[in-house]
Amino acid sequence: MKKPTSANFILACCLLFAFTAKAQQQILQSSIDKITNSPGISYKVSEINNDPFGGSDQHSEIKVAQSNRLGDNNYESYVVDCEASYGKFKYVGNSKQQLELYLKDSIYVMKPRGTDKSYADPLNFLVTDLKRKINETRYTTQMFSDTIINKGECYHLFIEWENTSKKLYDRIHVFINKRDNMILGVISDQKGEMSKGGISLGTIRMTRQASFSDYKFSAKEPGPKDFSVPSGFRPEQKALPLLGKGTTAPGWELTSTEGKKLSLADLKGKVVFVEFFSNGCAAAALAVPSMKKLNAKYDGTDVVILTINTQDSKDEVLNFISKKDIKAPVYLNGKSVAKAYNVHSDPNFYLINKQGEVHWSSEGYFEDFDNKVTATIEAIR
Repeated sequence: MKKPTSANFILACCLLFAFTAKAQQQILQSSIDKITNSPGISYKVSEINNDPFGGSDQHSEIKVAQSNRLGDNNYESYVVDCEASYGKFKYVGNSKQQLELYLKDSIYVMKPRGTDKSYADPLNFLVTDLKRKINETRYTTQMFSDTIINKGECYHLFIEWENTSKKLYDRIHVFINKRDNMILGVISDQKGEMSKGGISLGTIRMTRQASFSDYKFSAKEPGPKDFSVPSGFRPEQKALPLLGKGTTAPGWELTSTEGKKLSLADLKGKVVFVEFFSNGCAAAALAVPSMKKLNAKYDGTDVVILTINTQDSKDEVLNFISKKDIKAPVYLNGKSVAKAYNVHSDPNFYLINKQGEVHWSSEGYFEDFDNKVTATIEAIR
């Protein structure tokens, strides 16, 4: 037998690598095609997403049933049930209408479907992302050793993009059942630069784990009964504007994470700057350094800087405080206070003068926040 030359050996290795890379993409593409070509599909997904802004991880269990695929990869009809750490809800939709049920607050929204085709569909979000990645040359695909998920033997594919100079990356492990070529699990890890409203959030790392199960390639279309509003549910109220200048600030009494009680009446004769926030909001994370500076600047003066959490548990807030190294007290259970101040999103800010009246309010974090807020405070001291 003729001994292969080094050149022949290298060529053989290159051909093997090329074949392997092509085969890997074919395995993934076959799974994507099977999902995206299905006229109807139902599945369950269990997810864990980290909160990159300093709060607790988000857990969710979602059941999705969709029928009558449209040309834009959406579905005409769907039923989605979600139970998650951030709430419990149900979406029902067809070509004409969408019903949204928010079970925690017993609120419903009924609206025309129109061009709004947004609903929770983690599987299609995933396959759209995977399809993009395997067609971009900057991503590489590797195959790792087979693994077992839910008693099924799976291909283990790894897709990666990395910028070593900036230490940024996008990595995803995909586990595909060898028996039916369906995706059973994903583990993703992304590190990138993020901005909110044109303001940089810096480098953010996001991780996600998801397991998919109970695939069926059929789904019953929702009927009239599915669109009926359960007893005890009330329609969502239109968001009211923030309280205007000169309005008497509603009173409140809250307890901090340290167990200390405080009321607005206790602060009579002082200027009070209040932030309403929740853990998982990117803009609230942006405001943390500014709130630290304001607390340091006005500590022990006639100006009081307050932070009120609107919806997270004590443990979740303590986790946020620890990750963000916040030294000032954070007040808990501020949902009813936020309602009294017409706060419907996070973060919101109020400046209350020494007479207990609203002097200024703002929705969201904004550019040059520190200087603008300081100037507004100084104008009424």
